[in-house]
Amino acid sequence: MAARSLLFNRHSVILNSDQLDNGRWVGSFYAIDVGAGIGEQGEGHYADGTFDTPEEAEEAAVRAAEVWVRCRET
Repeated sequence: MAARSLLFNRHSVILNSDQLDNGRWVGSFYAIDVGAGIGEQGEGHYADGTFDTPEEAEEAAVRAAEVWVRCRET
């Protein structure tokens, strides 16, 4: 599944899903603070668990990204 990008408040979030050797899928996201300076690095994270489909993995990555952004901005 192709990576997809979302914007949560001040964070640009790139979503991805990858298939494991056992056929299961994992979801991940990479978040970058939109206000960060040039050369500023973002942070990559995996959603908890493995999934049957890439869509399920991406949905889990969206939920994980939403929680991560909320925690980061409080």
